[in-house]
Amino acid sequence: MNRSSFIMRHMKRILFLLIPFLLFSCRSGDRFAYKKAYLQHWENVNQIHSDIKGFVNDFTEGRLSGSRGYDRAAEYAAFQLEQAGLLPPPFLEHFYQYYSLEAPSLESAVKASLSGIPLKHGVDFAIALTSEGTSLSQAPLVFVGYGFAEGSGPLNEYLNCDVTGKIVILLHDIPAHALSHHPQYSVPAYRAYIAKNRGALGVVFVDTEAQTAAECRNFSYIPSGLDLKNFPQLIAGRSFLMKLLQREGIDLIAVKNDIDRSRVHFPLDFESRLNLDFTMVWGNKRTTNVIGYLPAAPHISSPRNIVITASLDGLGQQSDDLVYESAVFNASGAVTALNLARLAAALPPEARKSNIYFVFLSGSHQGYKGAVELRESLFFDSFNTRIFISLDSTGSFRPVLHIEGGLDHPALTRLLEEAQMELSYGLSLTMSKGTFGEGQIFSPLGIPSLYIRGEAGPERNTMNDRSTLIDDKTIGRNVRLLFFAFFDLFYDKSRLK
Repeated sequence: MNRSSFIMRHMKRILFLLIPFLLFSCRSGDRFAYKKAYLQHWENVNQIHSDIKGFVNDFTEGRLSGSRGYDRAAEYAAFQLEQAGLLPPPFLEHFYQYYSLEAPSLESAVKASLSGIPLKHGVDFAIALTSEGTSLSQAPLVFVGYGFAEGSGPLNEYLNCDVTGKIVILLHDIPAHALSHHPQYSVPAYRAYIAKNRGALGVVFVDTEAQTAAECRNFSYIPSGLDLKNFPQLIAGRSFLMKLLQREGIDLIAVKNDIDRSRVHFPLDFESRLNLDFTMVWGNKRTTNVIGYLPAAPHISSPRNIVITASLDGLGQQSDDLVYESAVFNASGAVTALNLARLAAALPPEARKSNIYFVFLSGSHQGYKGAVELRESLFFDSFNTRIFISLDSTGSFRPVLHIEGGLDHPALTRLLEEAQMELSYGLSLTMSKGTFGEGQIFSPLGIPSLYIRGEAGPERNTMNDRSTLIDDKTIGRNVRLLFFAFFDLFYDKSRLK
């Protein structure tokens, strides 16, 4: 055998041995082709834009739970789910899970003045959604600070401060060092309750970073057991403080800075008087979650559930031209969930290996009442439910997604990281322990829960959170990312045609 024949013979043998490896390498290099095939031709921009308009428009009126505006948004969600081929869940006869909650509605024009100087609703102040109506005349004002009432030391700002028969002015945002020890003070209603119990007539929360009330964060959550009836609460920014400065010559922004620096609290009584008149009516109102369902294929004997939720509700309107659209924070998450439902429904049902639920929740601003109602259906538990995913602020233009609960469930987190790397979106993923949002209602049941949210920014819960801030392309990107990440939990790729 000559040298060249020997070399050729051994080269063929080497190539023969390499063929399986080369074939495997080719397959593994495109091992996600089955996912990408369904994303490649997905046209979404026009549909996403239509969904944003469907949830955020003049007729949905900020989608306050229990309002006609919310019901219109819920009808849009249910219609779109049905059009996409989803079914009502097995524990309901239709897409609606009705329940009642206590919610407010502002039913009169708001009139306010500061010692004769008119205050403009929506500019100088807004009405907190934990408030009740009132009619106050010449009510005196007192600045207390942050509203701490702990013990008999520096963290009790009510010591030597009589607030009886007065409107209490409180700083809106609690410093981080205090919140770490007393997290209950992060809830404005809790601080309002303390003021009421000490005889105050009402509260004004001032946000020194906000120029007007449109930039101030509103709130509507009242923890159970706190009675705030007949106790008005306003939210104000620098516009209100400037009017107070003109009247009193006292700069509360400088006072706040002194308090933060020295951690010494001191009350200030003002000579100015507040006149305030409005009607806020509270009552039990019917609202609804909207639930669509994609059942597992019939050959799956004991399918597990995957639950994907988004809050649909918002903070509503305070007048015809003052609306909290809650666009990035809440509506964009609902748009993301709706488009994810369409994508999931488009795949062959015979390949579906899980029951997939898409839930649009009401009551998120009232202590996640919609999630509580869903939990109390007793349909989801740690044995039959694989994962509970909450989506929020997924239309923010900021290139980051926070995966809260990600460190508790590393296997699920790896799916998201793998999708990010494969799709090359240049997106920052942050992970944390514990879960928030609706997931905190289900994680105590032993159900793995992730709260996936974009960066809502300072616009969250303000009148500035408008539909113009929602980035259609970001929603499309996040739908693709989530679909890619959780595809193998939804479907059996061996049964895809």
